[in-house]
Order: sequence, then C-alpha cells, then structure tokens
Amino acid sequence: MLTSLALTLGGCPAEKVFIYVPVPADSAASGDLLGDAGGDAAAVSHLDGAELPGDLDTGGSAEVPTTSDASQIVCTPDGWYCLDDFTSAKCNSTGDGHAEYWDCTPGVEICSIFDGRCREVICMPGDKKCASDNAYTVCRPDGTGYLPPTVCGEDMLCNGQGTCVLASCIGTVLFVVDVSGSMGLHWDAVKNSVASLEGNNPFARFGLWTFPTTGTACGVNGSPAVPISDTAMPDILAWFDTNLPYGQTPLVDSFQMIASNAASLFGADGGAVVLLSDGADTCAYTNVLDPVQNSALKVADLTQAATSLYTNHDVSTYVIGYQYTGDPAQLDAIAANGGTDQQTYTEAGSEQELANALINVLDDLKLCLQP
Repeated sequence: MLTSLALTLGGCPAEKVFIYVPVPADSAASGDLLGDAGGDAAAVSHLDGAELPGDLDTGGSAEVPTTSDASQIVCTPDGWYCLDDFTSAKCNSTGDGHAEYWDCTPGVEICSIFDGRCREVICMPGDKKCASDNAYTVCRPDGTGYLPPTVCGEDMLCNGQGTCVLASCIGTVLFVVDVSGSMGLHWDAVKNSVASLEGNNPFARFGLWTFPTTGTACGVNGSPAVPISDTAMPDILAWFDTNLPYGQTPLVDSFQMIASNAASLFGADGGAVVLLSDGADTCAYTNVLDPVQNSALKVADLTQAATSLYTNHDVSTYVIGYQYTGDPAQLDAIAANGGTDQQTYTEAGSEQELANALINVLDDLKLCLQP
C-alpha cells in the first residue's frame, strides 16, 4: 500500500510534490494523502540530493496512482521518465515504481521523451534550421529542443531554410552602406528598402558594413557592423534602429578595407557587395587640392579595390546611388570593375526605386531556385 506526503521544497517557491513510500497495511488506506503536518521522516529524506527539473508546475495535480498502477511500472532506478505527455516522474530505487512526480506547466511544457523532465516547447517537431554555416539541426519529435547538428557535404552550405545546398546556390551579400550625415534624410527609406528583402530570399545570407565608424568624421571600420550569416537580417534592421547617420564619406578607405578583408568576410565561396551611397568620397587625398587630380586618385583606388574583390575573391560589386550628388566617376569605377554586367552605377531617386534596385540585385544572385 502507498501513501504520500506533500512537501515544501527548500530554496524553491512553495510547491506540492507528491512522494510515494511503502507503509504497513494497517496504516493509511491506499491513495490517501497526508497533510503537510503528517507523514514520516523516511518520506522527507527520500528527496535529499534529488535533482529536480528546471521548471515545476504549481497549477495542476496529477491523479494519484494506486498500488496496482505502481506495480506495473518498470523503470531505471532513480531515473526520470514520463507517466504521460504532461507528467514527469522519478523512478524509485528498485525500478518498479515512481518515488515522486509532478505536472508540467499547462500550455507551456510537456514531458520530454528524451529525459523524462518537464520541458518548454520551443520549436515545431521536424522543423530545421542552420546550426552553423555548414551544418543544420532538426527540432526533436517532442518540440523541446534540437537534435545534434548534421554537417553538410563538401562544397555545401546551409541555407536560410536549414537545408544543405551547393555553396554556389546561396547569395552571400554584404551591404556596404554610407552612413554619413547626409544620409539622415534617407535613413527610413534605406531601412525600409532593406527590410523589404526579409523573408523573400531564403537562399541568401546577409551582412552589413557601414562607413564611417560611428561617431567619427572619417573613421574606417575594420570589421562588419553585422557579420554575414543566414540569420543576420533582424540584426541589420536593429542596427538601423539604434544608429543615426554621422560624419563624412570615407568611401575609398572603406572599400579598400573591405577588399583587404574579403577572405575572412566571404570565405572561399565568394559573394557580392551591394554598395549604397548618396555622395562621393570626402575623406581621401584631402591634401590634393586640384579637383581633377583628386578625382583621378580616388577613381584609381576604387578601381583597384573592386577589381581585387572580383578577380582574387570572386566577389561581385553592385553599386546603387541613392539621390546621388557626387562625382559619378567614383561609383562608375566600382560598377565597371565589379564583375557584373553594369558599367555605371544604378540611380535610385525614391524609396520604391531603391527597393526595386535591391530586389534586382538579389534576383541576379539566385543561381539555384531549389535546394
């Protein structure tokens, strides 16, 4: 015959945990519950050192098993298992019954088939996501977590849908955005246009590089504001929400920095740069006062950087001028040497034109439409 004792666990909120211990036949009747003031010391000591699940439900009360119920249980001594989908139990030391049990939080948890504990449901069973650039993972059958990652094959990457595809099928895109003070007039338009790409390009991986460095006039970043990944878009949009345009336009130095870091940014599989600016460089060669010579020096540097990206790293460059009011030779130099079929930069005069220009770039990169 079994009886039970409701305890308040030290160090935890007041919760009732039902503990089942054998008692003589002339004691309490089967299934009777003893109050907090009743019970015996043996029942209390049974929990000493027991490892409890992270989340305990205080709202429910599972049906108290009868003696015949307990006698049919076979389990690993002192291990955890599920009485049902919503009730977690700990096996007793003899492996023929449960020493304690509790309900999972209604509508939030279930009893996990993997460890017998009450666990929060965090994903849809069978759903896949990327665990890294070249591995994916699958949601467990009970929805309480993800299975160990599976590595993709050689020359394959994980796309935004958690599927391994050939690396050449994934558009790897680094947005290079002019965030100088003059871009303040266009800030919402730029963000909205970038946001329009979210969810419509499951095969693309995005990153964000900005210039100048936040809070400086002509500072140059040495790393991206948001690294390239298949889950970067929310972070990119958040960056626009938490930063405002400032400073001048160090286009030459920034583009040279990107070319120097192309191997670490894009890896061996290449990708694309999408440059967006509303003005020409205002930071390089400030000591060269002759405007013709000044422009020639900047054009030469930008040509060399764009050529290096394409020939040495298989990175194409698309150039968009948003309400551009600078020296067109600078953006044209990048466009003509960026490895695309464009010889001049793409002009966008409105938010819709900017969104369309970005969409056209992504369409150009979609080499494989199916995994």
